[in-house]
Amino acid sequence: MRQKANCCGIRISHICAWKTSKLAFDGNGALKRDETNHATATFASGKQYNYDLSMSHNIGIRYSVRDLLKPLPVIARSPLLAKVQDAERRIQVTLVTLKALYHDLSHTVQQKRGFYT
Repeated sequence: MRQKANCCGIRISHICAWKTSKLAFDGNGALKRDETNHATATFASGKQYNYDLSMSHNIGIRYSVRDLLKPLPVIARSPLLAKVQDAERRIQVTLVTLKALYHDLSHTVQQKRGFYT
C-alpha cells in the first residue's frame, strides 16, 4: 500500500491515535460511551455524537496541529506552545487547541508584517 501511495505522490503520515476516542473533539473533556448503543457517545455538554466520528476528528486535528507547528523554527514555536499549552502534549489536542494555535499564529504573523512595513 505504501509503495502504491508513493508512486502516486501521496504523502503518508503517522499519527498517534492513543486517547483519540476518549476526548471530545470540541474540547469539552472526556466522552462517556452509551451503554446500550456503543456507536454513540455523550459529551460533557450533553450532546450526543458518533463515537468513531469524534475519534476521526481528533486524528485529523492532531495531524493539522503537527503540520502547523512542524515547519516553524524553535524560536517561533516556543512562544506559541507557551500560550497554548495543550499543543505541547499532543495526546490532549482537540479542536479548541487547533483554533487557539491558528489564532495566535495568525496574530503573530500580522504583528511581524506591520513591523517590517
